[in-house]
Amino acid sequence: SLKGPSLDRLQSRTYDGITLAPIYARANAPVDEATRGLPGAPPFVRGATVLGNAASGWDIRQCLVEGGLAELNRVALDELERGATSLELVWDRAGRAGLDPDVHGADVGIDGVSISCLADLDRALDGVQLELCTVCLEAGPSFASAASLFLALIEQRKCNPAEVRGELGADPLAALFSEGWLPTSP
Repeated sequence: SLKGPSLDRLQSRTYDGITLAPIYARANAPVDEATRGLPGAPPFVRGATVLGNAASGWDIRQCLVEGGLAELNRVALDELERGATSLELVWDRAGRAGLDPDVHGADVGIDGVSISCLADLDRALDGVQLELCTVCLEAGPSFASAASLFLALIEQRKCNPAEVRGELGADPLAALFSEGWLPTSP
Protein backbone atom coordinates (compact mmCIF):
# COMPACT_ATOMS: atom_id res chain seq x y z
CA SER A 1 0.00 0.00 0.00
CA LEU A 2 3.04 2.32 0.19
CA LYS A 3 3.49 1.99 -3.61
CA GLY A 4 7.27 1.87 -3.53
CA PRO A 5 8.64 4.01 -0.67
CA SER A 6 9.96 2.20 2.39
CA LEU A 7 8.15 1.93 5.70
CA ASP A 8 10.85 4.19 7.22
CA ARG A 9 9.20 7.11 5.44
CA LEU A 10 6.28 6.84 7.87
CA GLN A 11 8.45 7.26 10.94
CA SER A 12 8.30 10.55 12.80
CA ARG A 13 10.55 12.24 15.29
CA THR A 14 9.47 13.98 18.49
CA TYR A 15 10.93 17.32 19.59
CA ASP A 16 13.15 15.51 22.06
CA GLY A 17 14.62 13.23 19.38
CA ILE A 18 12.64 10.02 19.89
CA THR A 19 11.84 8.16 16.68
CA LEU A 20 8.26 6.89 16.54
CA ALA A 21 7.37 4.03 14.24
CA PRO A 22 4.00 4.11 12.46
CA ILE A 23 3.05 0.76 14.00
CA TYR A 24 4.47 -1.49 16.68
CA ALA A 25 4.31 -5.27 16.81
CA ARG A 26 4.84 -7.80 19.57
CA ALA A 27 8.39 -8.29 18.23
CA ASN A 28 9.19 -4.68 19.26
CA ALA A 29 8.37 -5.40 22.93
CA PRO A 30 10.98 -6.77 25.30
CA VAL A 31 10.36 -10.42 26.12
CA ASP A 32 12.84 -10.71 28.96
CA GLU A 33 11.18 -10.31 32.40
CA ALA A 34 14.33 -8.59 33.70
CA THR A 35 14.10 -6.01 30.90
CA ARG A 36 10.36 -5.57 31.29
CA GLY A 37 10.49 -5.15 35.07
CA LEU A 38 7.91 -5.86 37.70
CA PRO A 39 5.27 -3.47 39.06
CA GLY A 40 7.02 -1.04 41.42
CA ALA A 41 10.52 -1.98 40.22
CA PRO A 42 12.88 -0.44 37.67
CA PRO A 43 12.49 0.36 34.81
CA PHE A 44 8.92 1.09 36.05
CA VAL A 45 7.28 0.26 32.72
CA ARG A 46 4.59 -1.68 34.60
CA GLY A 47 3.74 1.04 37.13
CA ALA A 48 5.46 2.90 39.93
CA THR A 49 3.85 0.89 42.72
CA VAL A 50 3.48 -2.80 43.46
CA LEU A 51 -0.28 -2.35 43.81
CA GLY A 52 -0.59 -0.85 40.34
CA ASN A 53 -2.92 1.97 39.35
CA ALA A 54 -5.25 1.59 42.35
CA ALA A 55 -2.52 2.78 44.72
CA SER A 56 -1.60 5.76 42.54
CA GLY A 57 -5.15 7.05 42.23
CA TRP A 58 -5.54 6.18 38.55
CA ASP A 59 -8.25 3.93 37.24
CA ILE A 60 -9.92 2.95 34.02
CA ARG A 61 -13.45 4.28 34.33
CA GLN A 62 -16.35 3.34 32.11
CA CYS A 63 -19.20 5.86 31.92
CA LEU A 64 -22.57 4.07 31.76
CA VAL A 65 -25.56 5.92 30.32
CA GLU A 66 -27.61 3.00 29.01
CA GLY A 67 -31.34 3.62 29.46
CA GLY A 68 -32.30 0.20 30.83
CA LEU A 69 -31.01 -1.46 34.00
CA ALA A 70 -30.49 -4.86 32.37
CA GLU A 71 -28.49 -3.38 29.49
CA LEU A 72 -26.49 -1.17 31.86
CA ASN A 73 -25.64 -4.20 34.00
CA ARG A 74 -24.60 -6.23 30.97
CA VAL A 75 -22.34 -3.44 29.72
CA ALA A 76 -20.90 -2.84 33.22
CA LEU A 77 -19.93 -6.48 33.70
CA ASP A 78 -18.50 -6.66 30.18
CA GLU A 79 -16.39 -3.53 30.73
CA LEU A 80 -15.08 -4.83 34.07
CA GLU A 81 -14.17 -8.12 32.41
CA ARG A 82 -12.27 -6.20 29.72
CA GLY A 83 -10.15 -4.17 32.15
CA ALA A 84 -12.22 -1.30 33.53
CA THR A 85 -11.48 -0.67 37.20
CA SER A 86 -14.34 1.70 37.97
CA LEU A 87 -17.86 2.44 36.79
CA GLU A 88 -19.68 5.76 36.50
CA LEU A 89 -23.47 5.52 36.61
CA VAL A 90 -25.19 8.56 35.10
CA TRP A 91 -28.72 9.26 36.35
CA ASP A 92 -31.32 10.17 33.75
CA ARG A 93 -33.00 13.60 33.60
CA ALA A 94 -35.85 12.54 35.87
CA GLY A 95 -33.45 11.14 38.46
CA ARG A 96 -31.20 14.21 38.38
CA ALA A 97 -34.30 16.33 38.93
CA GLY A 98 -35.45 14.13 41.82
CA LEU A 99 -38.67 13.17 40.02
CA ASP A 100 -40.67 9.97 40.41
CA PRO A 101 -40.18 7.97 37.19
CA ASP A 102 -43.73 6.59 37.41
CA VAL A 103 -45.20 10.10 37.38
CA HIS A 104 -42.77 11.98 35.14
CA GLY A 105 -42.28 9.52 32.28
CA ALA A 106 -41.05 12.04 29.71
CA ASP A 107 -37.57 12.42 31.20
CA VAL A 108 -37.10 8.79 32.23
CA GLY A 109 -34.18 7.11 30.47
CA ILE A 110 -33.05 10.33 28.78
CA ASP A 111 -29.31 11.11 29.04
CA GLY A 112 -28.76 8.32 31.57
CA VAL A 113 -30.32 5.46 33.48
CA SER A 114 -33.42 5.56 35.66
CA ILE A 115 -32.40 4.73 39.22
CA SER A 116 -34.99 5.73 41.79
CA CYS A 117 -34.77 3.08 44.51
CA LEU A 118 -32.42 0.58 46.13
CA ALA A 119 -33.72 -2.27 43.95
CA ASP A 120 -32.80 -0.29 40.80
CA LEU A 121 -29.24 0.36 42.00
CA ASP A 122 -28.86 -3.27 43.09
CA ARG A 123 -30.03 -4.48 39.68
CA ALA A 124 -27.71 -2.06 37.85
CA LEU A 125 -24.73 -3.32 39.89
CA ASP A 126 -25.74 -6.98 40.09
CA GLY A 127 -22.59 -9.09 39.98
CA VAL A 128 -20.31 -6.09 40.58
CA GLN A 129 -18.05 -6.66 43.59
CA LEU A 130 -18.15 -3.31 45.35
CA GLU A 131 -14.92 -4.07 47.20
CA LEU A 132 -13.02 -4.44 43.91
CA CYS A 133 -14.55 -1.71 41.75
CA THR A 134 -14.89 2.01 42.39
CA VAL A 135 -18.45 3.18 41.71
CA CYS A 136 -19.07 6.82 40.81
CA LEU A 137 -22.64 8.05 41.02
CA GLU A 138 -23.29 10.98 38.70
CA ALA A 139 -26.71 12.16 39.85
CA GLY A 140 -26.42 15.92 39.39
CA PRO A 141 -28.32 17.83 42.08
CA SER A 142 -29.68 14.54 43.47
CA PHE A 143 -26.24 13.51 44.75
CA ALA A 144 -27.45 13.18 48.36
CA SER A 145 -30.20 10.72 47.34
CA ALA A 146 -27.69 8.75 45.25
CA ALA A 147 -25.32 8.60 48.23
CA SER A 148 -28.12 7.26 50.44
CA LEU A 149 -28.92 4.55 47.90
CA PHE A 150 -25.27 3.54 47.64
CA LEU A 151 -24.86 3.36 51.43
CA ALA A 152 -28.02 1.26 51.64
CA LEU A 153 -26.65 -1.07 48.94
CA ILE A 154 -23.39 -1.52 50.86
CA GLU A 155 -25.39 -2.38 53.97
CA GLN A 156 -27.76 -4.71 52.08
CA ARG A 157 -24.87 -6.64 50.54
CA LYS A 158 -23.10 -6.75 53.92
CA CYS A 159 -19.93 -5.25 52.47
CA ASN A 160 -17.24 -3.84 54.72
CA PRO A 161 -17.61 -0.06 54.19
CA ALA A 162 -13.87 0.41 54.71
CA GLU A 163 -13.18 -1.74 51.63
CA VAL A 164 -15.74 -0.11 49.31
CA ARG A 165 -14.64 2.78 47.10
CA GLY A 166 -17.24 5.16 45.78
CA GLU A 167 -17.54 8.71 44.49
CA LEU A 168 -20.52 11.01 44.31
CA GLY A 169 -19.44 13.13 41.39
CA ALA A 170 -21.07 15.91 43.42
CA ASP A 171 -20.48 19.38 42.09
CA PRO A 172 -23.22 21.64 43.47
CA LEU A 173 -22.22 24.70 41.44
CA ALA A 174 -22.07 22.77 38.17
CA ALA A 175 -25.42 21.15 39.02
CA LEU A 176 -26.94 24.56 39.72
CA PHE A 177 -25.72 25.94 36.40
CA SER A 178 -26.60 22.88 34.30
CA GLU A 179 -29.90 21.89 35.95
CA GLY A 180 -30.97 25.26 37.34
CA TRP A 181 -31.67 24.07 40.89
CA LEU A 182 -30.18 22.49 43.99
CA PRO A 183 -31.89 20.42 46.67
CA THR A 184 -32.95 22.44 49.67
CA SER A 185 -33.35 21.29 53.23
CA PRO A 186 -36.88 21.45 54.73
